[in-house]
Amino acid sequence: MQFAIDYSKQVDRLVIVDIAPKPYEPSQRYLFQALRALDLIHYKSFADVDTALAPKVSSESLRQFLLKNLTRDENGRLRWKMHLEAIDRNYDRLLRGLAPERSFSKPTLFIRGGQSKAYSELV
Repeated sequence: MQFAIDYSKQVDRLVIVDIAPKPYEPSQRYLFQALRALDLIHYKSFADVDTALAPKVSSESLRQFLLKNLTRDENGRLRWKMHLEAIDRNYDRLLRGLAPERSFSKPTLFIRGGQSKAYSELV
């Protein structure tokens, strides 16, 4: 959203999925700590990683969601698709919300999940 505001000439339209342009509490930090604590070289399968995550992430559905970011490299070793270190390092910045000096006036679609709390304070 901030990119679209700052570089509106490079964005024709925007789709925002299940996040609002507001600051968030750092409620997911424990997930990054749990993921970064795993040395993936020690795991052979997705199931092994799931088992290792279970003590810190009790929700099976959340673990399954996180494991969607797991893949194998060209040598068959497990690795994260996402740049986990960069996301963790910049987590506080990602939570800040927007500080727009101008608005984005091109077509924009906001999509939220049926049980999402992302927009509850904005609606």
